Amino acid sequence: MGLLFACCTDVPATEVAPSATPVPTASATANPADEYFVTLTGFRYAPLEEQLPPFLRELESGSLKDIVAGKSSRSIVFNGDPYRVSVYVYALRPLAAGVAGAQDDITDKIAGAAWTDDVGLGGRTVAYIEKGSLTAYAWLQRTFYVVVVGADTDNDRSYAIARGLIDANTTEARYIITGQVMSKATGGPLAGVEIILFKGGFAPCCDLAMPSVTTGSTGRYQMTVPEGDYRIMFYPRGLDGYGTSWWKDGATFESATDLTVTKNATRIDGLLPAGHVVRGRLLQRRRRLGHVRHHGR
Repeated sequence: MGLLFACCTDVPATEVAPSATPVPTASATANPADEYFVTLTGFRYAPLEEQLPPFLRELESGSLKDIVAGKSSRSIVFNGDPYRVSVYVYALRPLAAGVAGAQDDITDKIAGAAWTDDVGLGGRTVAYIEKGSLTAYAWLQRTFYVVVVGADTDNDRSYAIARGLIDANTTEARYIITGQVMSKATGGPLAGVEIILFKGGFAPCCDLAMPSVTTGSTGRYQMTVPEGDYRIMFYPRGLDGYGTSWWKDGATFESATDLTVTKNATRIDGLLPAGHVVRGRLLQRRRRLGHVRHHGR
């Protein structure tokens, strides 16, 4: 594992940003896995000559090899020095990549008990793997199963490269979410409801994913979003008598259900609960401070 333990200048983990350099379209004869290696500003890729991590053998030559249409690997170089991080990309056959739960199934088969946790990265759920002196982040993005590997002492670097690759490749795919917001009390459409998207996939509350939109006269809305995991809040801004709701009737960010977007998503609907308007005054030693208005469920 020369890459992981080579003696070199100790460069701290660096914020990774995608480059504006356009990514060439892969030809019919090119290795499809190479498409995922977009340019990361300040870094470059180098050939990888190190020994394959043991948890990737199932994809290379084991039970999962038949779902792989192409594979490619690179080491990362920063300012001319090895960054001690390796990236392995497996281009999956579309039918295999499109199976519900494919990321979890593949990770379970390659890592087993070494898959110790899930983390939120770039608005999506990413598997965290610990095996001996190595740590890795693994995820499925479009038809690519990607594993970023580093020494356990370089976890911040692995994290930075994984986040940079996810962000850089997320901009390549955008999908449309549509839905309608209705009143739970009357069943009628509600206009003027604000649709707010937060990053899901174990991301902490409440990191906005993109600007909000508002429902029209028929209660319908439409948003264009990158691939990823989201939690959707239906907020009745300025609507008397209704409370806030989350997609699939969640009451809070913590209890909301993730919406995983890998294609256009329709009928992402919301139901707003009828509430009660409570009005009153604030007093401080009999001095009026102002009016209070609260919409409760």
